[in-house]
Amino acid sequence: MTLSSGTIVAQIIGMVSAPILTRLYLPDEFGAFAIYLNGVLLISTISCLRYEMTIILVKQHRTAVLLVFLSALIASTLSLGLWGCIAAFEDAIHAMVGLGSENHLLFALPVSLILVSLYKIAGYWAVRNKDFAGLSLSKIWQSLPQTTGQISLGLFHCGVWGLVIGEMVGRLLGLLTLVLRSRKALFIQGPIRLQRGLTLLSYYRQYPLYSTWSGLINEAGSVAPVFFLATLYGGETAGLFALVQRVFALPMDLVGQTASTFYTAEASKAIRTCPKTVSGLFVRTVALLLALAVIPVALLLWSGPRIFDVVFGPEWHTAGIYAQIMAIAYGVRLAIFPISQTMQMLGKQRLVLFIEATRLLSIIGVFACAYVLKLSVEVVLTEYSAILVGFYVCMFVVSWRAVKA
Repeated sequence: MTLSSGTIVAQIIGMVSAPILTRLYLPDEFGAFAIYLNGVLLISTISCLRYEMTIILVKQHRTAVLLVFLSALIASTLSLGLWGCIAAFEDAIHAMVGLGSENHLLFALPVSLILVSLYKIAGYWAVRNKDFAGLSLSKIWQSLPQTTGQISLGLFHCGVWGLVIGEMVGRLLGLLTLVLRSRKALFIQGPIRLQRGLTLLSYYRQYPLYSTWSGLINEAGSVAPVFFLATLYGGETAGLFALVQRVFALPMDLVGQTASTFYTAEASKAIRTCPKTVSGLFVRTVALLLALAVIPVALLLWSGPRIFDVVFGPEWHTAGIYAQIMAIAYGVRLAIFPISQTMQMLGKQRLVLFIEATRLLSIIGVFACAYVLKLSVEVVLTEYSAILVGFYVCMFVVSWRAVKA
């Protein structure tokens, strides 16, 4: 409940601000921002080489602190190196992802990347210390300044940069909220030995070797539609789909991420102390999230386009159709995503990698067929939705068998 309170407030802020933002920004500006943000989220899955996940697993406080600093160092190094790659290949990258090169958006990407990465590390540290109140507060301090900044800059017609800068401000303040609450706990006496850090990196090498790739493939499967839609159907179509993500998919994912944070904390403890209780936690989590998903899914299936017309304006009618198509898939994702972390905690990274790779290849196949057969956006999204449902059902079955084994 502590975690959910912050998530609910953040959702309300996002939902209330969406009708304002759709009247301040054009669909193609939403599309450019979606491409930028999805690029940040995609790279952030590997920015710490997944070592941030080990923070909650180790028993000793000093070891956990060392993993925090190692994860931050890896993320900072990657972000700095990214600037060099962007400077060398900016035009090629812009063309590949469907962005216009005139606004130089990519040069802001490393800044967003380090903020997202550090927030993720701070989040795992908060989970380890069961600082759920801090996590909840950070979500509010992330959402409110972000929305305020985007609306303010939209009034001055800043275009896509208004969305990007607002996002950065929100991430920064959310991060500072967690850091300020954790600064004393992160202090350790005595020097940090390089050899100890190298030993930890070697001991948890399965995370960069396997979990990094499965995480990257998983996120690629989530962000691929925006990139493919922008390439095949234009930035405006990507922007319409991005609105669906903002007002429906992302709020549901926030609930899923909150549940995942709680489930990861409780399940990791149960695995260490009493493995037999994991199955009960597994079932309760899925049942609760399915119940939460029923109302929004039913509402969008019944009158998605009409809702988007009234709330966001008639120019966003098509986005309501997209939401109607994706409703069931996002509802299933809400229920299954949190418990999918079970496979990681049980050390089955190879199996997760195989499942994630299969999903990504299926999604690529859908959009490849769309390109060859000249399929409509609605047909492509229907096929994409079916793939998501099948994938999460498969993940549920595999995770349940692992828990019961």
